Amino acid sequence: MARRARFLTAALLPVALAALAVAALGAEGPRTRVVLLVVRDDGAWRVRADDGRAQRIPGTRGAVAAAWAPNGRELAFERDGTIFGANRDGTGVRVLLAGAEPAWSPDGRSIAVVRAGRIVVARRNGRSPRAVTTGPSDGRPAWSPDGRRIAFVRDGAISVVAASGGAVTTLARGTDPDWSPDGGRIAFAHEAGGVATMAPDATDVRLLTVHSGAGAPVWLPDGSELVVVHSENIVAYAPDGTVSRPLGPGRRVDVARVPLAAELLPDLDQRAPRGLVVSRIAGRYKLGFESAVDSVGLGPLWIRGLRTGAGMQARQLVRVAGGGFEAHRDAGTLRYTWSSSHSHWHLLRFARYELRRASDSSLLGTDRKTGFCLADHYGTARGVRPGRPTFLGNCAAGAPGARTVEQGSSVGFTDRYPAHFHGQNVDLTRARPGIYVLVNRANPDGLLRERRYDNNAAAIRLRLTRPGGVPHVQVLRSCEGTERC
Repeated sequence: MARRARFLTAALLPVALAALAVAALGAEGPRTRVVLLVVRDDGAWRVRADDGRAQRIPGTRGAVAAAWAPNGRELAFERDGTIFGANRDGTGVRVLLAGAEPAWSPDGRSIAVVRAGRIVVARRNGRSPRAVTTGPSDGRPAWSPDGRRIAFVRDGAISVVAASGGAVTTLARGTDPDWSPDGGRIAFAHEAGGVATMAPDATDVRLLTVHSGAGAPVWLPDGSELVVVHSENIVAYAPDGTVSRPLGPGRRVDVARVPLAAELLPDLDQRAPRGLVVSRIAGRYKLGFESAVDSVGLGPLWIRGLRTGAGMQARQLVRVAGGGFEAHRDAGTLRYTWSSSHSHWHLLRFARYELRRASDSSLLGTDRKTGFCLADHYGTARGVRPGRPTFLGNCAAGAPGARTVEQGSSVGFTDRYPAHFHGQNVDLTRARPGIYVLVNRANPDGLLRERRYDNNAAAIRLRLTRPGGVPHVQVLRSCEGTERC
């Protein structure tokens, strides 16, 4: 009992320290600035609402629409019929899903887009898309502040549908809806020209400006002004319709409160698999391999699991410059796994292993690994000198009733596992002789926020033969930093 108590104390100490950090951060609150996200001919720009100072966001050239995530740390933009995600400084560009006109839900866990004339809602990583309208000509989605409804445009009229789908209510003729921060008004481009606002039940319509060509209104976070696109220029209007100030050129605009302190985002660098071993396990031939993921970012990968029913939901804690951290929801799932050698809480799908046919990249099989307990065991990350290890807990081993658990990977450390370790293999039993690619992929669902995503996959090219019916593999090539090999 005393030994178990020491283990639990060691595991819970980081939780207690983290709780103090949360309290300290919450007492002051993060410093923020209202920043516009403006689409111009050469991409998306960050434009300060107070003085109009602008900075182009790298990696967004060709964007035709863009939207802030509610945290002000991420954005989504449309280019060539595809929605991309990115960090606010232009790092971490990655494909989310096919579609147009992105709009984030208020809690940041979903994103609405236009696809094939319908409003489609997906998870923030672009997965699990589902249509919530029937089309065929729906567009310009805008979430209500409570996240329960989506305003959109159908046949030249502002309409509303529940975020889960269902009956559509038509409100008024116009385009480009945007809800006020308190949910009490909807601004829109009026069919008569100019910008108007109305109550969500289509009553109390007020014409804000009659300037021909003014449209795409967006409320400032405090509701004090409306930012409007007029003749490809961004202009702020006061509630009485008077022009407040010009804010520079632009064709589309969004606005958010953006934290001033820079994030120290992690970066997971997946190494190519190595140490291949073919073994016969429970009557089947399995290809085992060593996998290693280096933590090479500006800050650690830090995961906190919080109990929800039988499992835990993961939150990612991201350190910020100057001290403290920010918590991001929807970072994955943890599950308690029972094992003869170790029983503790696993982060599911931290990594994924795939066997693909080399000729057409078709997926032939994946691993069946139960999950990962991330800790600072190996200070061997390539090109980064490790600091003092931080994550030394045991993922609440022996404590299936734990309410919370901490795990992670500090900068300079490697999360490494040997061949066949708790399902770290792919099945070769029915694989025919030929050329294959074995891909190891960190953060496969894209739920963990990173500074980069282009180094999350690595692979090896191998030849499979079956002398005497027994699989044999020969490594032909190792490909770091890419799944194409």
